[in-house]
Amino acid sequence: MPAHRAGVTWAERPWQDPAGCDIETGGRYGVHELGIAQSIVDSVRDEAAAHGGGRVTRIGLRIGELSGVNADALRFSFQISVQDTEFDRAELEIEEVPLTARCSSCHAEFRVVNFDTACPTCGSSDTRTTRGDELQIVFLEME
Repeated sequence: MPAHRAGVTWAERPWQDPAGCDIETGGRYGVHELGIAQSIVDSVRDEAAAHGGGRVTRIGLRIGELSGVNADALRFSFQISVQDTEFDRAELEIEEVPLTARCSSCHAEFRVVNFDTACPTCGSSDTRTTRGDELQIVFLEME
């Protein structure tokens, strides 16, 4: 039986998943980012406990353009995940990393635009991604 949302079947709105998130755009607040936010909270909790359990004041993330994570949706999901927890006052700092590549022929490093990985310097298609696929917790600040 198809999932229902507000009296409309999923089959009638194929651009939405059963939770109501827009599949084509990733949704305003995607379910994917909620799971990531919850994993971040779990990792931060473990790391804070390993360092004496101090109060976490800031959490730094690095999110690559190719990671498939929407930074705004992650911020919103993080706020939901930390509500009424020991981390509800922690600030989330996100560094968004553009997709870059290096040419194996001429060794030029360049920003990838519209997923065109051909080297803009020599035209070679023999390139390798150098940055932009990361999803990392890069720092925690604690009191």
